[in-house]
Amino acid sequence: MKKKSILLTLSIVALLLIIIVVYKSSTNSNKETVYNGFIIDQMCGVVNKNAMKMGDSDKMDFTKNPEKHTNDCNMMPSCAKSGFGISIKQANGNYKYFKFDETGSKSAKSEVVDKTTKKDNISVNVTGVINKDTIKISKISEN
Repeated sequence: MKKKSILLTLSIVALLLIIIVVYKSSTNSNKETVYNGFIIDQMCGVVNKNAMKMGDSDKMDFTKNPEKHTNDCNMMPSCAKSGFGISIKQANGNYKYFKFDETGSKSAKSEVVDKTTKKDNISVNVTGVINKDTIKISKISEN
């Protein structure tokens, strides 16, 4: 009888913990947050996110050096058409790429890519909500 009571108590506690975790994740999923990182077109950020060849044999690893991505690349027709996103520094020191939704990509192009005077090291602040690997942005500005 005592074993059943302990087992029932543990089951109830486990169920309550699951309910709390599910509730917290559902209430935080729509909370806007400000993110800081480097703007990169999706062609380079998604398709070639681990490394890509630039020029001769110079490999650019945008998971480690997103600041080296150039605005000339952002402006190339195929790159600009792919959309944009942001590389955000993670706890391990590497950067993780999050693409913008279609509306966010248009804002990034008109508000940052088309206006910046920088050749590279294009740091931005983005306000939005992350859902998996995509950010739905409400605001973007160059640092």
